[in-house]
Amino acid sequence: MKKFILFNVSIFFTILIKAQIFAPEIKVKLIENDYVGIGISQPQASLHLCDKILKFRIERTNSDNPGYWDFYISQGIDNQGSLYLKPSQTDGDFIVNVSSGNVGIGISEPEYKLEVDGTVRATTFSAESPPWADFVFEPNYDLRSLNEVHNYIKEHKHLPDLPTEQHVKEKGIDLAQMNAILLQKIEELTLYTIEQQKRIEELEKQNSEIEQIKEIIKRNGLK
Repeated sequence: MKKFILFNVSIFFTILIKAQIFAPEIKVKLIENDYVGIGISQPQASLHLCDKILKFRIERTNSDNPGYWDFYISQGIDNQGSLYLKPSQTDGDFIVNVSSGNVGIGISEPEYKLEVDGTVRATTFSAESPPWADFVFEPNYDLRSLNEVHNYIKEHKHLPDLPTEQHVKEKGIDLAQMNAILLQKIEELTLYTIEQQKRIEELEKQNSEIEQIKEIIKRNGLK
């Protein structure tokens, strides 16, 4: 552990010395409170960097797997720019837009709080949900008849309450809202199934009664 700390300290001061040799216009200042400043005479933090374009690089020189990470801050409106983390070996960026609070992974200008260009994998996902669909089972719920559903599908080419294919292509979908709508359709389908089962049982009962009457007629020789 001591060797690791000493190694990193030596690297840090080597960087400071090289900065003074190769870029003397960028001043390195170490003051009594152990604050280090690069480009500033009165640093206000353990490491305080100040320049018009703030960018630094961490590089791996391993010949078998070389690479680096660039860290830099862009200038934005009211000095509220973006923090960029860019690896050398991929096209993906990690962006934090300070003014909007948006975060992008593989996206240079994220428009949402988190925007990812690629696949996201997680062990679980939780989101605030809109009103859940159990209202379908309330006595006053206005369940469309199957004929109404049939006519709606025939006219609009999609189920009632669901977005169109064009809308999904342009706007995407809200996963929490879509789950609630799909549950609503499942619960409506359950009600249709229950109603159909009642009708089947009623028809079976009527058919049984007809068969009994036919048997009575047959036994009594009636036509």
